[in-house]
Amino acid sequence: SKISVGQPHNVDLELERLYRRLDEFKLSAPRAYMLIRGLLKQIAARAERVPPEVAVPSHGDYKYNQFLFDGQRFGMIDVEYFVQAEPSFDLGKYCGHLWPASPKDWTDSAQAKEARRIFLDAYLRVRPKYEGRRFSIYEALSLATRALVVTWAQSRNYQYMAETLIALGYEQLKTRWGD
Repeated sequence: SKISVGQPHNVDLELERLYRRLDEFKLSAPRAYMLIRGLLKQIAARAERVPPEVAVPSHGDYKYNQFLFDGQRFGMIDVEYFVQAEPSFDLGKYCGHLWPASPKDWTDSAQAKEARRIFLDAYLRVRPKYEGRRFSIYEALSLATRALVVTWAQSRNYQYMAETLIALGYEQLKTRWGD
């Protein structure tokens, strides 16, 4: 794409944003604080080892509720966070929002995994040279963000939901591209 507008965005900015918000939970949710902090340290270590991808135009808040469908075509909405970022940023954020925070049984996670596969397969048909080197980093960041959000909301079962999302974050961080 020849779109050049948008501020540069990278893993370091995402980590800084999460660390700033995480400190709010040191005393109010110490278990979640420790678990999320541990995941963020693992994400940062992985990001240090894997070279960044070339930045591209990026939605910046890419998830399932950012589309309109007119019966024939999809359009994207809510682009106020538009940035220049690694392709894995949008892909990881989108896929991180597919996982259930409070699955009723194994089929919820299986359906999320299938939706994720269908989405990534469709992306690869359009961008066949995408290598996914940093995809797991951004998917884990998305899951860590969601864990922080449910901890902040402190709705019923928030600890269970946060721990589920953190466990998924670790799992996805260790999952190789294509698995």
